[in-house]
Amino acid sequence: MKIISQILLLSLIFVISCDKDSVSSEEVSFSIVGTWKNERYTNDGGSSWDNIGSTNVYNFRSNGTYTTYNTDITDSDVTSYYKLCESSNVIHLGFTDQSFTGDCNCESDTNNDYISDRFEREGLNTIFFFSCYDGDYGLELVRQ
Repeated sequence: MKIISQILLLSLIFVISCDKDSVSSEEVSFSIVGTWKNERYTNDGGSSWDNIGSTNVYNFRSNGTYTTYNTDITDSDVTSYYKLCESSNVIHLGFTDQSFTGDCNCESDTNNDYISDRFEREGLNTIFFFSCYDGDYGLELVRQ
């Protein structure tokens, strides 16, 4: 009887451990593609956060372009290119209609064509951008 109960227990453990439906959120690949709302900002590297007074929205597309707009301001849409470098946790956000051709370094120089931000994510639906130029300034964006 003891052997049968041990075999049943081992069988149950085996079935549970092989369950294909139990995929953790970390196993799901992250994609920045979609609409993100800027919820909060920080001026001290993330020690404290303040709510955004207006509604800034970012729409990242799979073709490497993004549009940002402020829902409180008419005709505030700006479309440009982005490059997400997950291996180095950097995102480059362009200001022009030229695609980004640089490397994935967190560049601290001010540039008229793009900005570089350190990129962090919390799960699949919250991302943070921290300025490479001034690491104190950051944004929190939440997937919509």
